[in-house]
Amino acid sequence: RASSYHANCAAALTQLGRLSEALRECDAALRLDAALPKSLLRAAHVFMSLGEYVRARELYERASRAGATADGANGLRMCGEAEQEMGRVGSELAALRRAGAQCKSRQAF
Repeated sequence: RASSYHANCAAALTQLGRLSEALRECDAALRLDAALPKSLLRAAHVFMSLGEYVRARELYERASRAGATADGANGLRMCGEAEQEMGRVGSELAALRRAGAQCKSRQAF
């Protein structure tokens, strides 16, 4: 099937780090079969690699509904972990900024 061909190309391109090309192949696969679990999972994986967790989550959910329940659930778990990590990093960055501002205000005296 043509949709599987595009999904397989997307997998190869992802492995090569050519993520924008992989997304184009995923789009082509999904235009041909919007519910092909393999295409949904491949697209979700690329979005995860790009740090676009909201879009990845949507695709993992669609893949689960399309029959890839185990892989979709695993992807959703990874999205949750990545989102938690981003929240932790954001909190640490905010703390560092506050500490830096305090140091600057002390140096002014």
